[in-house]
Amino acid sequence: ESRSPYKCTIEYNRQKMDVDARQLKMFITGLRPNTTYEFRVTCQESVDGGPRHRVVARTAPHILVKKPKLDIYAEPENILTMSFPPVSTKDVKNFYVVVVPLKTTTGTVKNLKNPDEMDIEELLREVILKRRSRRQLAQLDQRNPYITACFKQLPTSFTVGSDHYLSSCENKPLEPGQEYVFFLLAELSATVGKMFATSPHTDTVKTPEMVVDPLPVETGDGLIWVVGPVLAVVFIIGIVISILLLKNKPDSRKRKESEPRTKCLLNNADIMPHHPTDPVEMRRINFQTPGMMNHPPIPISELAEHTELLKANDNLKLSQEYESIDPGQQFTWEHSNLE
Repeated sequence: ESRSPYKCTIEYNRQKMDVDARQLKMFITGLRPNTTYEFRVTCQESVDGGPRHRVVARTAPHILVKKPKLDIYAEPENILTMSFPPVSTKDVKNFYVVVVPLKTTTGTVKNLKNPDEMDIEELLREVILKRRSRRQLAQLDQRNPYITACFKQLPTSFTVGSDHYLSSCENKPLEPGQEYVFFLLAELSATVGKMFATSPHTDTVKTPEMVVDPLPVETGDGLIWVVGPVLAVVFIIGIVISILLLKNKPDSRKRKESEPRTKCLLNNADIMPHHPTDPVEMRRINFQTPGMMNHPPIPISELAEHTELLKANDNLKLSQEYESIDPGQQFTWEHSNLE
């Protein structure tokens, strides 16, 4: 290999194109379907030129003219239903459904290739021949095109993203919020080499975004498990409060019982005789007059009986006692009684 890369020249159908000689593959587009082409390849290894090669190939017939249709409302979540147009299966060995995740930059689709321009052999190499572990599946790049279904006989419709195996292909779930296009790939029966036909892309479709559901409201038995513990806690708190109130009640009773006693003591203190300090009152106590000596104090309990005795005999004793208290009065009991 030289320092400066040499080039190869490909000539076909009166057209000429230069390619890097280090490339192992070259895609030639714009060919007519079901047509035989002769390609002459010349690689210039030196100034004198290099070896020449001749390749004859025939393009596949255009059997997949119409694109599949998508029904985005038939299935829930990230599942799409695809319907296929009628196809002649006379020369078809296998059908493949290809999923193409779109890579976008600032709202525009980046590098979307036509189905004819894609590396079909690379797609077929990624077909899952045996079931892989979930860790291996998670390591695959979900943004690369992949084959999601394989059919010997093409059905009228197909559900994309059901997470089931169809033949040797895994129908992986679609990513939420991702834009996709799909196309149908047919492997034809060929005597020499392999021949493939592709349908046009479907319309672009975007799967729904993942929505986080709010917490469900529990009803029925679930509500009992929530309300029951709350009621139990309230009931226990009520019992504790009742016990505290009952413990405080005897103290209040003692307080109430002590209050009357205190009042009685205070009242008795008021009733109890006190030592007088008035000189006149002290003189009367120490130096009693004859009237005071003849008429000593009467207990309150005997006052009613003493009053009845004074009223007897037409208040005779009352008049005698009245006159005896002040013998020097200017009027008699009779005059007072008449008045």
